[in-house]
Amino acid sequence: MDRRAESSAHDATARQGWGRSFVRNGALLMGSSLVQSLAGFASQLILMRLLVPADFGGFALVLASAGLVQVIFSPCLGTLAILAREDEYTEDFRHRLNSAMAIEAVFSLVLMLVWQVVVGISSLWVFPLVMTLALGHWLNSVTTFFERGMPYRHLTAIETGSQVTGHAAALLLALAGAGVASLYLREAVVVVVRLAMMLRLGAIPRWPLRWVTLAEWRLLLTGTRVPWLDGIVDGGFQRLTILAVGMLCGTHGTGLFVQAQRLALVPHQILSPVVVRLAGNVFCRIEGRDAFHTLVRIGLLLSLPLAAAALGTWAFADVVIPWLFGAGWREAGPVMAAMAGVVLGYSMFELVRAYCLAQRQNALLLTGRGMQYAIFGLGCLLVADGASAVKLGAVLSAVAVLSAATLIVGLAVRRGGH
Repeated sequence: MDRRAESSAHDATARQGWGRSFVRNGALLMGSSLVQSLAGFASQLILMRLLVPADFGGFALVLASAGLVQVIFSPCLGTLAILAREDEYTEDFRHRLNSAMAIEAVFSLVLMLVWQVVVGISSLWVFPLVMTLALGHWLNSVTTFFERGMPYRHLTAIETGSQVTGHAAALLLALAGAGVASLYLREAVVVVVRLAMMLRLGAIPRWPLRWVTLAEWRLLLTGTRVPWLDGIVDGGFQRLTILAVGMLCGTHGTGLFVQAQRLALVPHQILSPVVVRLAGNVFCRIEGRDAFHTLVRIGLLLSLPLAAAALGTWAFADVVIPWLFGAGWREAGPVMAAMAGVVLGYSMFELVRAYCLAQRQNALLLTGRGMQYAIFGLGCLLVADGASAVKLGAVLSAVAVLSAATLIVGLAVRRGGH
């Protein structure tokens, strides 16, 4: 009896500790995201007055083309550093995983370069962009070793510093007359500054690299099978969406679509450290009913501000967009209004996705991903004859809301069955 009471008290204390840590780190990460969002928004205010929609559309199509190859052949090795239990996180495991990350980064770089040659993209800025994507991907992978210890004060400094510097550099370049090159160089500045800050803080492991055997690759890839597949369907969906818009609407329509989507995702950008990174880290360390109750509490906390933001987007985007960005972007107002569902549904889907990954609800997560492809594919077929950025924005809204609803209903049914 005393032993059970002692165990119950210990569990309650642990939950309180997680709760305090979650609130503290969540506030820190959201503050950092808010600064990044404000810096990005301020930069966009001027960039969108200096560049035309076709500039943003062309850049987005090149980025989506190169990124699609990277997503398919990048097996999400960083998730192993986060998901590994303490008894699995040995020195040999860390060294093997770190070496695999380096090999995978070089492999993805070569594949992206070959792909650009195959599809005939020969822009002057494609090579530095591909180099930037490969280096940024490697940094994302190795950062997970550092992030495992939840040092979010340092992580926010790295991410905020690099993003703000990148936006400032793009703005200065555009004002100096660099034109669309400022968009490509912004990505490079963000990655280089991030690398410098991570080196200064000791956030990059300096373990010796070695060759990873075929048997070791099999073991690693078995562990990343679900995150890899989820990464392909998630990253693939985002990039295929842009490529589909480009095919149906051209670079001008793609520019309107991409910029409206970027603005519609500002609430998620602010919330993503909590709903993706921090929540996912916490869900990996608590189980069963406690994890589910934590999911419900976070979901309820987010639902009201997201609903308010979605309503405001639908009601005022037509008026606000041309007022902020100039008459040349008047067409983007209706596109963003059509994306009100993205504001509401995207963060909710990502929150439940983090829970499903941590709690091994793999079949349900893949069902939700399947819904995204099915709804978007059907929507494209329905609007193909008279396709426009506005109609495709409405299709994306349906995708965000219905896929989030699929995960939520699926979890409710499973919990009811237990």
